[in-house]
Amino acid sequence: MQLPITWLSLVLTLVICFYKILKIGNRNRHSKLPPAPWKLPIIGHSHHLLGQLPHHSLSDLAKKHGPLMFLQLAEIPTVIVSSSKVAKEIFKTHDAVFAERPALLAAQIICYDYKCITFSTYGVI
Repeated sequence: MQLPITWLSLVLTLVICFYKILKIGNRNRHSKLPPAPWKLPIIGHSHHLLGQLPHHSLSDLAKKHGPLMFLQLAEIPTVIVSSSKVAKEIFKTHDAVFAERPALLAAQIICYDYKCITFSTYGVI
């Protein structure tokens, strides 16, 4: 009696995993993120930085995917800019979009509800 239930739970788990992988794949096709290399489920794009110096790996990836690319390093989503023209566009034209800081619980406690200059929101101080 235990054997069919075990097989059924294994098959059900595999079906759910494949569904999640396909759902994530479809979501990424319609997003407005910059181009990115292929990634692995848990470590993201971190495996592309192994083997040689990180700045050499990033340079090789920039040659392949362009001066603006998206990397997910473990759980941290990161936008990599490797061109001075694109960096100027980001820091001069779209500076308000990238000026926000993350809302961290530790910063809220230590900085009295984000009142210090380090973790305050853009344009408050």
